[in-house]
Amino acid sequence: MKILFGTVATAVCLFLPNLTMAATQYEAESATRSGGANINTNHAGYTGTGFVDGYFNSTTAQTAFTVSASSAGSATLTTRYSAGNGTSTNTGLYVNGTKVKNITCNATSNWDTWATETETVSLNAGNNTIAYKAETSSGSSINLDNIVVQGAATTYSLTVLAATVGGVVVGTITAPATSPTVVNQGAATTITASPSAGYAFVNWTVTSGAASIASATSASTTVTLNSGNATIQANFTPITVTYSLSMTNDGHGTTSPSGTVTVNSGAATPIAATPASGYQFLNWTVPAGTAATFASATSASTTVTLTGNATVRANFTATTTAGVSAVTYAQTSSPVTVTTANTVVLALPFTAPSAGYITVVATGLYGTNNAYSDEQRGLESFITLNSTSGGSLSGFAEKTALNGSAQYVSETAGFPVPAGANTVRLIVSPRTTLTTTTYSFAKCKMTVVFSPQKM
Repeated sequence: MKILFGTVATAVCLFLPNLTMAATQYEAESATRSGGANINTNHAGYTGTGFVDGYFNSTTAQTAFTVSASSAGSATLTTRYSAGNGTSTNTGLYVNGTKVKNITCNATSNWDTWATETETVSLNAGNNTIAYKAETSSGSSINLDNIVVQGAATTYSLTVLAATVGGVVVGTITAPATSPTVVNQGAATTITASPSAGYAFVNWTVTSGAASIASATSASTTVTLNSGNATIQANFTPITVTYSLSMTNDGHGTTSPSGTVTVNSGAATPIAATPASGYQFLNWTVPAGTAATFASATSASTTVTLTGNATVRANFTATTTAGVSAVTYAQTSSPVTVTTANTVVLALPFTAPSAGYITVVATGLYGTNNAYSDEQRGLESFITLNSTSGGSLSGFAEKTALNGSAQYVSETAGFPVPAGANTVRLIVSPRTTLTTTTYSFAKCKMTVVFSPQKM
């Protein structure tokens, strides 16, 4: 099985290592205050020596904490607050002068009750400023007690890609939802690949960095990063549909291949027929199934294309005329609509093994309102040999059929044909005096019988 690897775009990822500091609590009363932010002790339950208020109906109150980190990275920030007047959303969180968001502080039952709100922030190595600013004037404000900063676990960048072939992506990654992603060291992250139509998942490979994949051959599995950033690629392979091709013959030659072989769907498979002594190749037919198409049904060496399991037979005929039996060629069509122009209802190709004679029988039941109407009798039908119009081999005679339609039958007593490829056509044309513009033929059938001598 061939694994398809493709050229993929390189994703540039920022590696965020861990903060080495432990969890540290910073009291609000020790922070820098401005814009009306004040220290107060008039509500119970605070930590340290007090808390900071002044955010009520304010747009200027600010409390700024100085936080030290030994290295750059992400950290967990927990804010302890009270919100006795209801949920507060008017306090902005700023890190090093850049606004992160307005934090949502859910309501507390009263001002003596305290709650926490947690965010993940990115800190620089060294000192950082974490500030809480009153953004809009609101009665639903907070009192600020303290913050706790906890260093995050070591994180790495994980990039998950689907292989491409000729610049075309042949699958999709459904997990993780985004790529690249930041994952924790040692954490198992789910990865899932979905192949495009006509492809199947093969495996996962690590194209850069180091990673441990739980099951490299499972489309949905987990990957763990322990030592650094990594890129993971999902690989796919085309799905090949195969069918059984059974080769047979009429007993007067051999075929190549022989027996039953497996072929790819839609592929042109070479086939060849070799006649036995005293015989020559006639044609290829499909005695079982209809899922085979020949490049040339009358060529001994040709190709066949399968859209399903099929049996193919090579037919042969004697190379001399003496004692040769008649060879019959037959064809049946589905319903055909005949218009005012000449319409070929049936075209029956055949290969005459030698110069000889043919007898032709052509029938067609067509639907009209009255089996004996002038409309029906106004349809002219005739046969041509190696021509698409005119050249009638013989006239047609109308015969009554039991199902209320008219049946035309034409037979030749032995019309001469040359050796090799020929085509007999049944052509139907309404006369110009008819009023009906279309006629639907059904159960059309043509039979051509070849014989070296007149029959």
